[in-house]
Amino acid sequence: ADYRVDYLDLPDETALPYARRLTDLLVEKYAGHRFDVVVVQRAEALGYLLENRQALFPGVPIVFMDVTPGDLERLKPPPDVTGAVRTVEGQRTVALALDLLPVTRQVVIVGGASPFDRGAAEFARGLVEAKAKGLSVLSLDGLPLEEQLRRVAELPEDSLVIFTSYRADSLGRSTVAREILQLVARAANAPTFGAADTWLGYGIVGGDLYQFDVLAGRTAGLAGRILKGEPPSSVSPIVEAASAPMFDWRELRRWGIDERRLPAGSIVRFRETTIWSQYRW
Repeated sequence: ADYRVDYLDLPDETALPYARRLTDLLVEKYAGHRFDVVVVQRAEALGYLLENRQALFPGVPIVFMDVTPGDLERLKPPPDVTGAVRTVEGQRTVALALDLLPVTRQVVIVGGASPFDRGAAEFARGLVEAKAKGLSVLSLDGLPLEEQLRRVAELPEDSLVIFTSYRADSLGRSTVAREILQLVARAANAPTFGAADTWLGYGIVGGDLYQFDVLAGRTAGLAGRILKGEPPSSVSPIVEAASAPMFDWRELRRWGIDERRLPAGSIVRFRETTIWSQYRW
């Protein structure tokens, strides 16, 4: 099989001149190539592709992943576009964190400054209010990183941090969320929680983590059905929660969180083995 990968680096709101230049580049790059299916991740990429499909890949089926029901309602893709829909309703990271730390007095939300980042922070605030109405919430999204790090290092006792999304800093510069997360978790004097499995091992205690490998597997299955000859319009989109309670054993120990308090079925990673556990036989 022959496949190509392109990272579009699309802003939250695609600037028209940028989109035009990007389209011209991709048309030239793939001139003479015939693709059987195009797979896209995230709503921004799907929206861009739908707008420029005729110029780029006319008649080629599209399979998407990491797109929410709200995104689909807004983009209204045609029948020959399918994919794995990621649900956000029932996201339990905030609820899990507050259940594990019931004496929490303040929730601190840390995120970037892009429109998507600000929306994710607002979503997290809504989850806090739904779980514990009246609980103090401090939103640091959009502030300069240096200010965020200073603030999380000086939090009052019985605080917890929710790291939401970090696509861009306060100056509009593109960022890598995991790199920012490491800085935040290292600086914070309170435990940090998040909602992506790709962040586990980078400083979060854990949470109800989206499993992107599960979403990718479901998406690949849909693409495979189309490649085997099924008409794209007959391959209906699937809705996948694709999240599970997952925790970092090292962070649980660091913050003194009893593993027995974790919800049933929790996955605990990075457990350190002892000589006794290895050789007790």
